[in-house]
Amino acid sequence: MMHPRPKSGVTMLSLIGWFIICTFGPLCEIGGAQMTDSSTQGNPYKALDNAARLATKNDDVSVRALTESVFGFPRMLPRLPDVIENTIKDRLVDAEFAYRNGTQPGVQEEDLVKLVNSFADKLHAPSYAKTSIKQLRLLRMQLAFASPAFMASGLVRHKMLVGDSVSSTMSPLQAAHLLNSLIDQKLINPAFQFEPTEWDNKQASLEMEKVKTAQERMRAAGPDSSQPPRLSITVGHRNRDLHNALLQAGSSLSFLDAMGLIDDAFATLKMKR
Repeated sequence: MMHPRPKSGVTMLSLIGWFIICTFGPLCEIGGAQMTDSSTQGNPYKALDNAARLATKNDDVSVRALTESVFGFPRMLPRLPDVIENTIKDRLVDAEFAYRNGTQPGVQEEDLVKLVNSFADKLHAPSYAKTSIKQLRLLRMQLAFASPAFMASGLVRHKMLVGDSVSSTMSPLQAAHLLNSLIDQKLINPAFQFEPTEWDNKQASLEMEKVKTAQERMRAAGPDSSQPPRLSITVGHRNRDLHNALLQAGSSLSFLDAMGLIDDAFATLKMKR
């Protein structure tokens, strides 16, 4: 799994990026500048885990702190303008509280896939921008190894092993982080830049082997010896094609259209207003 380097900046492109994968991090051009992510101050995956451990279902402050950790995680695309980002944060916090208190079901993997693929169509993105249940679930497992306290919560009933039956349901904030990470992979990782059927048939088994190897390495090293995930960037023509497609779509999107897409995204994920 490849990870982005952030760079400051705000453009309408961030609005587009969120709809495909709820992007909340700082801007990163593809290729070029030196990596300067939050790993300079510590492992950002561990920061997510720390926030997740402190978050309790009846504590607004701790749940909002976890939300801030999700929004502040290093990402490829720019952070949203405050007026839009704060609206999304508030709606996610409400949905997270409802999920934790049992008054609203969690987000289903199939709905995340539907969201990604429907907006890829609306924005005329390349076909490899789309995803599948199999691809989404594999990335979810990778993230669970990186941030077990946050992303492995609710994934399986017992200790997770590759090949175990996992829950297709996740919390709203887990879903946001998973979607965050998917757009990063689509933008920078050639292993994720396949049409869904092609990926399922040709790439899935290769990526699963990588997950198994990482799991075995972590098991052998022990629970207290984890290191921050290695950050890397690969530049290819598909990276640029998708980036340019999102930029072109964002340049013609009005503010009202963007707000409408936000409503559509929450509706697709079945998060009540």
